[in-house]
Amino acid sequence: MQALAETVAWLLMASAGHGPSPSAPPDPCAEVRTRIAWTYDFLPTALDETERPARNKRMDEFWQWMESDPKGPRVSCLRHALADTGANRFFLFDGAMLLVKLSKDPGDLQAAADAVAQHDFRQTDRLGLLTGAQDLACLGADISGVVKRVLAEREFDVHAFHGGHAINLSRPDVLITLLRPMKPEYYRAQLGGWLRDRRFPEAHTDLIVATAWMMEPQLQTDLESLLTDPRTDAAEGKLLETYVDLERKSGRPRQLNRRQFEEYMHAALRSGRLDPPLDREALEGMKELVEAADSPLLAGVAKALFCRAVPTQHQIEEYGPLLEMMQVAVSEQRKARP
Repeated sequence: MQALAETVAWLLMASAGHGPSPSAPPDPCAEVRTRIAWTYDFLPTALDETERPARNKRMDEFWQWMESDPKGPRVSCLRHALADTGANRFFLFDGAMLLVKLSKDPGDLQAAADAVAQHDFRQTDRLGLLTGAQDLACLGADISGVVKRVLAEREFDVHAFHGGHAINLSRPDVLITLLRPMKPEYYRAQLGGWLRDRRFPEAHTDLIVATAWMMEPQLQTDLESLLTDPRTDAAEGKLLETYVDLERKSGRPRQLNRRQFEEYMHAALRSGRLDPPLDREALEGMKELVEAADSPLLAGVAKALFCRAVPTQHQIEEYGPLLEMMQVAVSEQRKARP
């Protein structure tokens, strides 16, 4: 009886003022809009536990209906619905994830990324938000809007359980997880500007750390400029000096040759993991082989690492050896400057 009542209510809603006039052509998006309004008429934080099962059922049914016609007009209608400034702030995230499932068109992916950046962060769990945004970056979308929102939050950590493991990520961890898979043209100028303008005062130190972890020559120059900024206090200056010290620590005997280094890194590029893991001696040997021209390869391995799976602390730990090698590559680039 409940299902029948919901069906009747939905039909009444669909027919009330939404039918086309005799002279107007049919609106291909009318049913999509009606179903969205019927499905997403709530915010998760406003529900109690007794209401959630029915709402989840509605969302499942909407997803199934959308997936039943992936080549029809429903996908473009969903994209337009996500661009509606009056859209439900939870739908912006859930609908974006549905759009990504239905389409990998670059325009659809960017529409999804823009919607995620606009949704109400309080309505989604942070691991789900981080994973969804990271997936979009890995697929080529510009998620700088999401990065900006993370920086604007008073605090932003991720604490969750996934696959039987605890996940604890600080804001710098979250930022590097989002930034590393992105195309450089999407973040490079923005990061430098945010640092110089001190756009996010409460997250400024976290932004310094994340920018340093990107290990790119232009961003290192941006960090160095803060050392002479009169607004930089002693603690911040000490932190900056730690990250802009890029001198190669040489003198160790080489344990590997260049061919072995390239084979190892290209295997890591394919698999998204450093296998076998590098102990300290092996890492120092690798660093002795790094050249200035290796930056794109190392950046590609870093992207593969973060795009491999759900973000975890283990990924951040794996990134450490890569970061040291990228540090050497940047140092070699800077030495080569005229």
